[in-house]
Amino acid sequence: MKIIFIGTTGVHQALLAANIYLERVSTYQDIDSIDDYFDVSKDTAGFPIFIGQDSCGNRIYTIGAGGDVLIAKKAIEDLVRILGFSNRDMIVKPVNTPGSLAILAAVRLLGGKASQSLSRFIIKLEFSRIKEDIQLFKSQLRSMDMLHFLPPESSSI
Repeated sequence: MKIIFIGTTGVHQALLAANIYLERVSTYQDIDSIDDYFDVSKDTAGFPIFIGQDSCGNRIYTIGAGGDVLIAKKAIEDLVRILGFSNRDMIVKPVNTPGSLAILAAVRLLGGKASQSLSRFIIKLEFSRIKEDIQLFKSQLRSMDMLHFLPPESSSI
């Protein structure tokens, strides 16, 4: 199965969420260890960014959707159905936070170090919310038996 974390960009909140899901990040201080974090050049191509595989072999991606994450999510889900796949083949998880649009605007208008500084500040404020959302997402997948092959919840996070 493929899991796509979709945000306004694929290299900010969505990338953080994917790494929390993969249990590579547990605190805000860990964000500097995330490959390609804040690297907007990875996001501008418009393609999903492969992040890695979880312990069950599910392929994890991020993608930036610009200003309307929920419409992009629906478009991807509709395309999956049109192509004859189901939600057991691909799950799209939106990562939509209050600071998402501010980060997108900063990247587009400021660029460089200024947008990175603002992004860091916003993500520091939102880290706990994103982490809780991803933990809830994993619990929901387990309870719906969507990931019946996902190992029991670890106590490391």
